[in-house]
Amino acid sequence: MNGARKARGDVLVFLDAHMEVGVAWLEPLLERIVSQPQGVVQPDILDIEYRHPKTSNHSVVNGESYKKEQDNTRPGMSWEMSQNWFPFPPYLHQAGYRQTDAFPSPALQGSAIVVRRSYFMSIRGFDEGLNIWGGEQLELALKVWMTGGRVETVPCSIVGHVFKDNPNVKTDKEDIAVTKNVLRIAEIWMDEYADFVIANSRANSHNGHLPTLTSQEVESIHEGRHFRERMGSKTFKWYLEHVFPELKVPSRDDLLWGEVMKDDKCLLVVDDTFVAFDDVCESYGITFKTIFSLDKRGSLRNNGQCFGLDAQTMNLVMIPCCKEDMAESVGEWEYTEHDQLMYRSPSGTYCLSLVTSKDAIHMESCESTNEQQSWSFQIRFEWES
Repeated sequence: MNGARKARGDVLVFLDAHMEVGVAWLEPLLERIVSQPQGVVQPDILDIEYRHPKTSNHSVVNGESYKKEQDNTRPGMSWEMSQNWFPFPPYLHQAGYRQTDAFPSPALQGSAIVVRRSYFMSIRGFDEGLNIWGGEQLELALKVWMTGGRVETVPCSIVGHVFKDNPNVKTDKEDIAVTKNVLRIAEIWMDEYADFVIANSRANSHNGHLPTLTSQEVESIHEGRHFRERMGSKTFKWYLEHVFPELKVPSRDDLLWGEVMKDDKCLLVVDDTFVAFDDVCESYGITFKTIFSLDKRGSLRNNGQCFGLDAQTMNLVMIPCCKEDMAESVGEWEYTEHDQLMYRSPSGTYCLSLVTSKDAIHMESCESTNEQQSWSFQIRFEWES
């Protein structure tokens, strides 16, 4: 923000240091904010694999050697408040968006942002209550959308983002600061949906406790809410319904939610009939086919359906979710300390296993040392009792 305050131009451009720009990358962004004065725009950002300067000095942005893994996607966020890429929604194509058109984006990636200086300062720019780094681009996007602005990606502008070979590793102190950032954004902008962010932050904390906010930090959050009121902000529910309908909302009964992963693959429901294992895992959390949840009652769910065990075939089968109507015929799922999906049923206790020879899943006797029975959920929630 110090740089933004000292700037004298009409337009502010924020770029990470490890970026490579393409030919005529700025003009499409400038053209867009001329027609969208209350807009924040970003280029189409490509991933560039780091290459050591002593072995290669080839720039891949303007060449043919890059591989863009985010084709046909747009940036969004998860309930962890992390950056995620979501498949381009069909409704935008139905609305007439062409391949070269600027399109609405629920979130900013953060490494390349262009905005009118006057508009940026009128919404107080980046939240100066956030420390170090982490979440500032998501906070800005929420603020822009919910106070009447617009966030867009301009595909005619190409900028490359270099993934460095020395990724930053947060210290405990930095980790606490980033968690406080996440909680601050949720408390100010997400209304009742902040509960999901808080429960996830609690689950990811080292000791099951959220960091303690100082009185000054609490007062600053209250001031942020007052600013939001003065700006006539819309609700986070409005944001989900009108800007980001692809983001699925968990249940407050869920303990685990999202994609169920092993290595680079995950579970998916095929034709609403059976569960398969494939390389569709993108950590998008966007399609019903790959979103599973394990709730407090021991139900494993997908899109309103529950899963049980066929004792003859040892395969997962769809079962009704209302246990009250099924007496003792339904078992319960549990996620164990060994990351197993364990099912306790009247016929016995079994764990979800990967059959590597067939790249398929099967229920087998539980073995704590069996790596093929180890699964990871995308998101965990820890609710207050």
